[in-house]
Amino acid sequence: MTFGSMRAVVTPQTLIAFENTVYNFAITPDHPVDLNGIIVINYPKNITIPDPSFSQSQCRNFIGFPTTPTCVINSEFRTITINNGFRTVNGIVAG
Repeated sequence: MTFGSMRAVVTPQTLIAFENTVYNFAITPDHPVDLNGIIVINYPKNITIPDPSFSQSQCRNFIGFPTTPTCVINSEFRTITINNGFRTVNGIVAG
């Protein structure tokens, strides 16, 4: 597994304190993501995801991925993992 850095902008739809909101992520890796690679987002303890299964189903509107990604939310480890977004390179399908 190759670890790398990325530039990210996270924008909440509302700035009202303690109100539930939707977050939009804009992520730009500093290097190409490997075939079948993943992106892991760690979120802080002050952010809670009350229903990870529902939130996973709402993880959508991806732009710039060669294949359609999916999200896996792990509340225990406080991660959002983006899978399946890098299954092809120049039209070659990964196994």
